[in-house]
Amino acid sequence: MAADLDLKNAVPRIGIPEALFPVHLMLASTANRLGSAWDPFEVSADGKRFLVNSVDHPQAAEPINVIVNWDIELQK
Repeated sequence: MAADLDLKNAVPRIGIPEALFPVHLMLASTANRLGSAWDPFEVSADGKRFLVNSVDHPQAAEPINVIVNWDIELQK
């Protein structure tokens, strides 16, 4: 995301944030940028380049089969 920043007046004015580019992030549990062990992106020191760990072709998750009472089937 990016937003214009106007520092000409005594009170800074921040513009409306806009997406810079589309990103399809992989799901992971993260606390926040400071406390997380997994960061989905990194920004260069000059702020002009981004490295993003993302999914190339997002797709629907495959179904999970859950078998209940499976131990009873073993006794037969």
